[in-house]
Amino acid sequence: TSGNAYTANRLGNMLSMYKNRMIEELEGKFKDIPAILVASGPSLDMNIHLLKNIKNRAVVFAVDAAVPALVKKGIAPDFMAAIDPYDLIYEKFSSVMPEITDTALIASAWVAPQVPKMFAPDKVFWTYSGRKMENWMMDMMGGKTPTGGAATVAHLNFVAALLMGCSPIVFVGQDLAYTGRGSHALNTALTQNTAVEKILKSEEMRWTEEINGGKVQTDRKFLNFKRYFEDIISTYPGNYINATVQGARIDGTEPMDLEDVIAQYCTAEKDISDIIAKSGLLSRTSKSFLDECRSFQTDIQSILKDIRTSDSHQQESLKALNKIRNKTRKYRKFEELPNSLKNKISKIDILHKRIDGYSKLWGVLDEMTMTGLRISRRQMHEINQLEKDPEKYTVWLSKNIERLDHINRVRKNELKAFDDHLSQLISFL
Repeated sequence: TSGNAYTANRLGNMLSMYKNRMIEELEGKFKDIPAILVASGPSLDMNIHLLKNIKNRAVVFAVDAAVPALVKKGIAPDFMAAIDPYDLIYEKFSSVMPEITDTALIASAWVAPQVPKMFAPDKVFWTYSGRKMENWMMDMMGGKTPTGGAATVAHLNFVAALLMGCSPIVFVGQDLAYTGRGSHALNTALTQNTAVEKILKSEEMRWTEEINGGKVQTDRKFLNFKRYFEDIISTYPGNYINATVQGARIDGTEPMDLEDVIAQYCTAEKDISDIIAKSGLLSRTSKSFLDECRSFQTDIQSILKDIRTSDSHQQESLKALNKIRNKTRKYRKFEELPNSLKNKISKIDILHKRIDGYSKLWGVLDEMTMTGLRISRRQMHEINQLEKDPEKYTVWLSKNIERLDHINRVRKNELKAFDDHLSQLISFL
């Protein structure tokens, strides 16, 4: 529905998005520079101190929850990833914002709008999942490369490091398992030891291979995350190292102590902030946003006009069908209907075909209308059953028109909600 947080956030983020950047602007800019992907697993406590000495010798990516733990050790990551659609996400790192002014944000298009507002406009890098609404946003930004979806912030960092050309890519604190050290590292925003105890006693608990041999407890959720990493690794062969001290083995990675990783790979000095600042800055204005929004508003007004006309014909047709159903004569096919009713139904058909023809707009609104239109799909089952019986032709026709009434209501509500967002954006720009 229009209240869906993901959709509302995407549209809300458009208010500032044109001032920001896209992750594809950094494509290949860190070729063969090590990437350290810092997650917030409890084993991070065991080697986090080593990260203080790699400033400008590797690109440090952190999940949002791990940022406070890094800052506590005097480390400001180069990038922080955020994907959560709810405002509570801000609480994960709000207390350390003054210490991460040089950190750039990698954000999904649906992230809570409060988050990107906390970063300088040129330090916000958007990613687009390939969904139709996000493709539309990406097109307006002048982008060409969707990054695909991300199951977690850790996966988003991984995809970003790959796109930037980093090598080797090193996992730290990516436990994906329960090792008896709690749910998350110290000083992170998330600690749920009681939740861990419940999981380990539930049907969700599983065993998997541990990084250094043996078995470790995990759950189905973590196993899915692990498989997601492994699928990406198998698709994009490269040098992947798992420097997580304890946790689940990630197939395709080489286990190595973080101290050894730093000594072997983190040797050359690079000005990471300077590369970020100067890489691939696209010149864009609000014009493309304005033109697109105005074009959609024109389409919306045309569609709403057709919906109103269709609604009128549908109500008149339903009344006519109720009248003829009470007569002794049976109408078994369209050609037998009274001419006035046939004309109205033909007009309804033409109007709905014309409304359906706005494929670009309906693609963008796909997620907004999805829930409401599920009811329409359920109605089709009953309608299809009636179609098999010619004696119930007028009932079948009535049910079809009622289904179109429902579709019109859903579309009308979502079009008006979308139009409100567009008006707000146009006014802002």
